[in-house]
Amino acid sequence: MAFHRYFLRRLIFVIPTLFGITLAAFLIANAVPADPVTANLPQSALNDEQLIQAFRERWGLDKPPAEQYLTYLGNLVQGDFGTSIKTRRPVLDDIRQFLPATIELATVGIISGIIIGVSVGIVAAIWRNSLADYVGRIFALFGVSFP
Repeated sequence: MAFHRYFLRRLIFVIPTLFGITLAAFLIANAVPADPVTANLPQSALNDEQLIQAFRERWGLDKPPAEQYLTYLGNLVQGDFGTSIKTRRPVLDDIRQFLPATIELATVGIISGIIIGVSVGIVAAIWRNSLADYVGRIFALFGVSFP
């Protein structure tokens, strides 16, 4: 019974956690000092007010930030991650395209980390308080410090 309460409590905390993550991502994206219009339109188009206004309307930049966030949140809940300004494709398509390579890189990294970590750990355990142990500790410290 205690596990059910623990699980339910953890499940309830998922909602505010996801809300906080989406809010932080939205605020960070909007805190960038660059104007999305000037960053994404060609220099020649920056003199055309109609084109600038159309860009702002297309990406919802003409709405107040609160409304932009609610639209963003509503789209996320529906599984619509929007369209990438960079590739002009749906973000979900970009994720589907690059996810296999990401998983492959992560798998190789995890397996390499396990093999190297266990090997260094065995050497450090066999020759405790030796130069190999100290080098292994430093190696482990660097391994934990870097992403």
